[in-house]
Amino acid sequence: MILVTGANGTIGSALVARLLQRGERVRALVRDAAKAAKLGPAVEIVVADLARPETLERAFAGVDRVFLATTGSDLPEQEANAIAAAERAGVTHVVKLSVMMPEGAPKVGSAAWHEASERTLRASRLAWTMLRGGSFASNSLAFADPSSPLASVLALAGDGALAHVDPRDVADVAVVALTSGTAHQGRTYDLTGPTALSHREVARVLGAITGKPIALRERPPAEVRDELLARGFPAELADAFVGAMSAVREGIWNQVSPDVERVLGRPPRSFEQWARDHAHFFA
Repeated sequence: MILVTGANGTIGSALVARLLQRGERVRALVRDAAKAAKLGPAVEIVVADLARPETLERAFAGVDRVFLATTGSDLPEQEANAIAAAERAGVTHVVKLSVMMPEGAPKVGSAAWHEASERTLRASRLAWTMLRGGSFASNSLAFADPSSPLASVLALAGDGALAHVDPRDVADVAVVALTSGTAHQGRTYDLTGPTALSHREVARVLGAITGKPIALRERPPAEVRDELLARGFPAELADAFVGAMSAVREGIWNQVSPDVERVLGRPPRSFEQWARDHAHFFA
């Protein structure tokens, strides 16, 4: 039995579908059962909350493999709860979704949260695989709404490039890691697309494919941070967004990794392919 946390998310839902296609028994840990209906009748749904350890025993019972994916500033605590529950349940292998941590990148925001969680998992009795995702191609959906504060966040990167990875490739790698026995245990993979593109280049690609020009609103970082706070974003998350894009602008996150192809035996999907497949979101 494979437990998928974050099963209602972009990567989690894609992973569930792929595991079912392979005939795996899948249990989805969700906080909202109604949203999980889209996963289909073949999935066992369990309602639990990683922030509430007392809800996890039933979720992890009978599970031998776990896909661990969470977000937010309390990520280290949530994932520590999941790791402890996995140990108690006799889980053998945890595949953790993390973030790339290139040399010189500031350990702030999500990088700091994931680094702490990785340390907890490595120190546990569990076999592990770390999937360090780069910038997800799906982040560019923020450009579908010009008024989105996240579009302004992305624009802070200027000409800094990112090798945007297709979430479907991340799900494909997770499937291999979860279903190949010990082959990928103890391994850390950096998952990127095949080419590094700036958000200006991303906007041009989207405009060419959709026929709808996309203009980036470039504003001072302090102004973007203030807007995020006004929209209800926690200060630590606003600071993480602004700090991360400042690092991207400096060229720290422009690495292209061969790991997707190494694991899957094929090249990663390009950003252009992702854009063609999701053009309807920009109509």
